[in-house]
Amino acid sequence: MRKVVFTFGWEQEGHPIPPGSTTVEITLQPEGDKTRVRLVHRGLPDDAVEDHGAGWAHYLQRLAVRVGGDDPGPDIGPGAGD
Repeated sequence: MRKVVFTFGWEQEGHPIPPGSTTVEITLQPEGDKTRVRLVHRGLPDDAVEDHGAGWAHYLQRLAVRVGGDDPGPDIGPGAGD
């Protein structure tokens, strides 16, 4: 198993999620010829959880496409075009 842990936030003055205020933990667990990716984002304000969940889902889906050998195409960001 491999794990990456980092803090997350914005340097923008007055932003409700300042630098270092949240923690992202990504765990990679081998499962046969595949790898399970587990992402946990801790410390988010309640009103930011849904948007961040959608953002992480967007980028994890793009990663899955790439790992499968395909090109996910240009990234227009989470929620764009919905």
